[in-house]
Amino acid sequence: MKLFCNFLLNTFDWSQKRRQIFTLSWIVIIIFFAISLRHIKTELRVYDLTDKNFPSTETLRKMKESFGDENSIFLVFTPKDLNQRLTTEEACAIKNWLQNQSLNNSEIIRITSPFDLRYVQTDESHLWYPKLLSLDCNSPSRATLLDLSPIHSTPWHRIISDEHETDLAIEISFRDTIHKTSFGKFDPAPIGLLLKDLNQNFLKDHPSITIHLGGRSAFQWHYKEMVRKDAFINLLLLFLIMIFFRIFYGTWKSGAYLVGTILVSAVITYGAMALVGHSIDILSNGLFFMICVASFEDFLFLSQEHLLKPKEPIVNFRSLICPSFFTSLTTMIGFGSLYLSDLQIIQRFGLWAAFAAFIEWLTMFYLLPLLQQLFRNAGLWSISSKAWKPRFIDSISHLSFGKYFFRVSLLIFFLSFIGFSHLNLDDSPRANFPSSHANSKAMKYLKESRGWEGSILVLFHHDDDKRNRELLNKISINENVDLIDSPYETIDYFTKNTDESTTRLIKQELSLANIVQGYFSKDGETRATIYLKSFDLSQINRTIQYIKEVCPPGYCEPAGEGVVYAEYSNKVSNTLFNSFILSLALVGFILIGLSWQYPAKIKIAILVSSFWGPVVMIGILAVCRIPLNLVTSIFASILVGLTGDNAIQYLFASNGKNILVGMAKRSHASTHLAILMCMSSLMFLGLTLVPMKLLGVLLFSGFLLCLVGDLNLLRSFTLRLSSEEELKALHPMLSLRPLKHQQDL
Repeated sequence: MKLFCNFLLNTFDWSQKRRQIFTLSWIVIIIFFAISLRHIKTELRVYDLTDKNFPSTETLRKMKESFGDENSIFLVFTPKDLNQRLTTEEACAIKNWLQNQSLNNSEIIRITSPFDLRYVQTDESHLWYPKLLSLDCNSPSRATLLDLSPIHSTPWHRIISDEHETDLAIEISFRDTIHKTSFGKFDPAPIGLLLKDLNQNFLKDHPSITIHLGGRSAFQWHYKEMVRKDAFINLLLLFLIMIFFRIFYGTWKSGAYLVGTILVSAVITYGAMALVGHSIDILSNGLFFMICVASFEDFLFLSQEHLLKPKEPIVNFRSLICPSFFTSLTTMIGFGSLYLSDLQIIQRFGLWAAFAAFIEWLTMFYLLPLLQQLFRNAGLWSISSKAWKPRFIDSISHLSFGKYFFRVSLLIFFLSFIGFSHLNLDDSPRANFPSSHANSKAMKYLKESRGWEGSILVLFHHDDDKRNRELLNKISINENVDLIDSPYETIDYFTKNTDESTTRLIKQELSLANIVQGYFSKDGETRATIYLKSFDLSQINRTIQYIKEVCPPGYCEPAGEGVVYAEYSNKVSNTLFNSFILSLALVGFILIGLSWQYPAKIKIAILVSSFWGPVVMIGILAVCRIPLNLVTSIFASILVGLTGDNAIQYLFASNGKNILVGMAKRSHASTHLAILMCMSSLMFLGLTLVPMKLLGVLLFSGFLLCLVGDLNLLRSFTLRLSSEEELKALHPMLSLRPLKHQQDL
């Protein structure tokens, strides 16, 4: 280890001797990756996010090709007063607006509405299809209520209208984006333009109507809007950094250095992602916060050294370059272990998180010293006389547990391991947005008005009319199935009361109509839509399992984005938590290696105190039954990335002496770090997604628990394991509070 640390010091000294060359190199690197940023993409569709080797993803891909599925939204027009019904004038206005969109909006490829529904009429020599809803839009009346009773006789009455026939549902399909876009194959911008036109040219003239937006592409639109609106949180976080360092370290300059380091690390990380063609997804979207957390850690320990030795900046960098490398190494190992996953999205997340941790360390110790030398005349990094030094920081830094609290904390630690097998891995699209959000309101309205929240598909690989009907009847009795949109019920609707020759003719003509093209593919496959009462992940999984049990192998299977979402959520969440144990083990090996000169009992104390926060947090999650999903499970990776970092700093600062010596030197920085990370995690409360808000609360709690374990529990351990003579000898050096007898500690 000494040889390696000497190597790092030599490379650091070499960079300082050749400052001009290194500065120019950094400028070229930053510009290069900044230019690459324009190619970065953001994935919005579940289909684009998931591994192509997922069974459900492969089924969805083939189905999309076979059936020609589009990007669609579901618009429900309903009176604001739910006790009222739409008038014929309002219905005509809806119809006219749809016709205008169909003619003038080139992004729309299909509109399916109740105004296009037809029924069959025959006589001895003719067959024709009159429209189901007869509207006189030449002179519509405000007083006349829209008669939707004809819809009640169709198989789709609980899809296109509610039970009381007071609203109308329209499906609008958009083409894939032709030009290059940062949002994958489909940029939902046309949805925004359509909604803008709807508000300006329809709702403005009909204030008594409200619109609910749902459908496959609605979430993509909401997610894109969320990313745009929530961008200010990152700016707020950077502003918080500036304020924090001005208060605790006395200068704006220190905060500016950290913000610059974070931005450079982010530009290089995201630029590298763009270069290799990796997109920002729901996991990698958290990389910026992880870069911030990693930067906080290195920078705060540096700032504490600058506060004590303000006129020796290069000496401070040299003293911390090796311990900070190992704290970054534990982060890289923690996230790098995710690359062993079978899931590509987890592999990418682990790879770029580890890469970001390494880039942050390089930037902190090979770019920041150059900047400080460049702006050395702009004042000191930290000014002790201007820094706020509250007493509670000192109190926290010197806090140790009493005998009973110490024993209870150890008991909680070991009991928390039981929680690993009792985590509540659950998710629900309904719970992603707050209740006041348009997406939540739409799902709530669909549930209340129609009885279902979402849908999946059943794909039949054989077109056996009789057998498929029997299987659909079995599926319909599942407790979570509310309604089935069956191709056979649609055909029965058009062919009822017709003779055999007319039935054949109707089927032939229907094969060319839009209304049945979604049921039958060009490859001879058939599908039905299963509308589910609950779209919670646990309910989706049970329904999918039931359908698999009903369907003979190779004959039919559950399909659709809902099925992909369920498989994806289960595997991602489980994989992230399975890697938690592996990451802790790898970090443990590093801690043991770095503490090789200490006795076994001190090694055990370091391991237990370092693991205490993350493990106890898992126990709390299990006891409180807090739901973990794609977003909130990220917190486990962030916590394990920080595991052992404080202990590493203490070990290096102790320089082979009692670890209490290192804690005395670094404890204030550890406390400042926990405060800054807790404050930063509260920024998540201002985000749109409910899981992101929960993630902020989990991180806040986790950071506090990690501080308790890393600092206070380790201090309590060491006090108990050190002899009374040793403690008395260390007393003046450590500024320990008056010691009680050893048995009282």
